[in-house]
Amino acid sequence: MARKPSALKAQRAAIRRRTMNSRREITLEHLLREFRKTEKPGVDLQKKIQQAIDKAAGREVLHHRTAARMKSRIARASAKKA
Repeated sequence: MARKPSALKAQRAAIRRRTMNSRREITLEHLLREFRKTEKPGVDLQKKIQQAIDKAAGREVLHHRTAARMKSRIARASAKKA
């Protein structure tokens, strides 16, 4: 258990970061699930997914190359479904 004030503050910050990162990850998973279920996904859904991927990569929830790969696969799948 942390005893110093700076360690306690770092612990609180880590909890906040973990909470926000898990929220971003869950949001992205929900959007991807919705994309897979729809027969003809709209441009707005694809745009939402790409924004969520960019946010996750910006906050280092996802690696930037993983994010690029996901965006590429979403674009290909969207073109195939259309």
